[in-house]
Amino acid sequence: DAEKRTVEVAFSSEEPVARWFGWEVLSHQSGACDLSRLNDGGAVLFNHDRDKHIGVVERAWLDADKKGRALIRFGTSERAAEKWQDVQDGILRHVSVGYDIQDMVLDNPEADYDDYRYIVTNWQAYEISFVTVPADTSVGVGRMADSPETFVNQPVKPEGNRDMSIENKPAEV
Repeated sequence: DAEKRTVEVAFSSEEPVARWFGWEVLSHQSGACDLSRLNDGGAVLFNHDRDKHIGVVERAWLDADKKGRALIRFGTSERAAEKWQDVQDGILRHVSVGYDIQDMVLDNPEADYDDYRYIVTNWQAYEISFVTVPADTSVGVGRMADSPETFVNQPVKPEGNRDMSIENKPAEV
C-alpha cells in the first residue's frame, strides 16, 4: 500500500538454515514462537543493523502454512524512504528475522556429524530486517503462498563440542 507505506512480508519459515552447529529449523508449531516484541512496535531494520532503523512492525502472526508474516510500515527518514522505494521497485525483496533461542532439541542424533538438525522449539522474534543476502530464501516480499526456493548452502563444520542443549549453551557476554 504505497499511500500507507506498508507491505506484508513473510519473515520466517521452517526451512532448514545452515549454522555453525549444523542445520537449524525454527518451529512454527503453536506456542513455539513468541511474537510479543514484534507486536509491540517491533523494529524493522536494514541488514540487521540496529543503527539502520527503517520502519515498524504493525502486526505479526504465524500462518497455517508455517510461515511468520508481518505487516511492515516504512518510516519517512531519508534511509527509510530509499529502502521503501527499493521495495516498491522490486530491488529489495529479501527478509530476515532477528530472534533469541530459548530452547532447541537435536532432531536426528543418529545423523552424520555434518547433517545434525536442531529444531528450535521455543524462540522469540525481536526484529525484522530487509536484507541483501538472506539465510532463508523462502521468505521475503511477495513470498505469500507457494513460492519456496531450494536452500543450497551447507553448514560449516565446527571444531570441538557440538552439544547445543540448553544446559550447554554458551553464556552470553
